Amino acid sequence: MNILKMVCGVSLVLIGFAIAGAEEPLEPQLEPEHEALEMWVGKWSGQGEMKPGPFGPGGPMSWTEDCTWFEGSKFHVVCRSEGTSPMGSMKGLGIAGYIPEKGVYTHYGVDNTCW
Repeated sequence: MNILKMVCGVSLVLIGFAIAGAEEPLEPQLEPEHEALEMWVGKWSGQGEMKPGPFGPGGPMSWTEDCTWFEGSKFHVVCRSEGTSPMGSMKGLGIAGYIPEKGVYTHYGVDNTCW
């Protein structure tokens, strides 16, 4: 029983040192590549001709998109879009960002035309 108390006591002391020695989390830093995302901020519109294929019939399409910085930071741009196509009304959401550790830009998008 005394050995168990001693092991528990030593463990608690080591855990305490580990917590006390832990560094504060680093605040993310804006890189020049994050600032380059500014080029996407704004209101956009377009039109075109969709060709018939496995994802639907062909015909005219048009859309508008409103892209803003994600609220409270300049690390991501959020774009909301809507439009019409031969398949009907479209709505979408896109998020663009930059991952400094990998040196790559990212984009994630969803819309109501996917199943």
